[in-house]
Amino acid sequence: MRTNQISKVSLICTLIAPIVLMAAVTSHASLDDARDAMEQFRQAASELQAAQATADEDELERLAQAVEENLNRARKLFDAHQAHRSRDAGVLMDYAEALTVMGDIDLAIEVYERVVEREPMNGAAWRRLGESYAAMGSNWLSESYAALRKSFEVSTDESEIVESHVSLAAQLAENGFHDLAQEHFEAVLDLRPDHPFARSAHAILGIREGAVLHASDTLDEVGLLPPRPAAITSRMLHDALDAFERARLAVPDDAEHHAAYAKLLLRANRVPQSAMPLIRSLKLDPDVYVHWNLMASIQLYLGDIQEARRAYERSIELNPDQPRVIEVLEAIEEGEEPDIEVAPEIPPALEPPTE
Repeated sequence: MRTNQISKVSLICTLIAPIVLMAAVTSHASLDDARDAMEQFRQAASELQAAQATADEDELERLAQAVEENLNRARKLFDAHQAHRSRDAGVLMDYAEALTVMGDIDLAIEVYERVVEREPMNGAAWRRLGESYAAMGSNWLSESYAALRKSFEVSTDESEIVESHVSLAAQLAENGFHDLAQEHFEAVLDLRPDHPFARSAHAILGIREGAVLHASDTLDEVGLLPPRPAAITSRMLHDALDAFERARLAVPDDAEHHAAYAKLLLRANRVPQSAMPLIRSLKLDPDVYVHWNLMASIQLYLGDIQEARRAYERSIELNPDQPRVIEVLEAIEEGEEPDIEVAPEIPPALEPPTE
């Protein structure tokens, strides 16, 4: 009797084993599909970001739809196949990324905490955990700092170390720890001297000590940043200019420094305030045509068409080969309101007043 029972159990196990195996394979394949969807989401997001400056509205809409569809598909697959129970760090990292993008930061934190508990030397997981803590607000800053410091302490990958320093520096800067932030930005620049965000942020922090010329030149060289670092540097610039003014610092009395200060004020959208240092710059050196263009752009922004016309005319006297300036002048002469977007030297973020 005992032998027969064992035989029946063995037979049952033999019969259900392929079913269990098939279920496991199906689950794994579905999680692979979820990770594939996340990769397609990243690709679409990258294409969308790259297309912002050149693509038409239809193309941007198509890319935005691809971003949303792939993200939603990945999230549904992760949830349907219980990704949170996975023991695969790659699955957990991708799942937490999807949660983060969709705003479920508290759930993402739980997943990242599982990863670092299992893999305490996973620098990428520590970094993302630190960034997730920071996204929860100021009450989580100590946890965020600890996780980010842990990240660059345990990481062996230079790119990961750089990103950890960047994240920590940005948080320190935005929470008023400017000297510490500068140290971490310097650590980034030691490893990656051409890092665009670190270069911009480091230069902006220097405004607090009066380094306006270096800051203006650096921001000109770096150009446009992606949306998130651009938003951070914009806030940093406002804070740095406020600190510069509170300290009653003054720029050296030469044309180059006054023009640099005017351009920084323009980048911060402080248009009326930018006029005075630029006027001083032009008084000290009236032969720089690009500064006349800048003055004309400011006057267009403020609505003084005639002053803009006079500034553009002076610029053309100094350099006749400026088709865009000629286009603006022709519009003014014909009594049309010129398009401020074609006015040279206006930073891209500057928009005309709506009132």
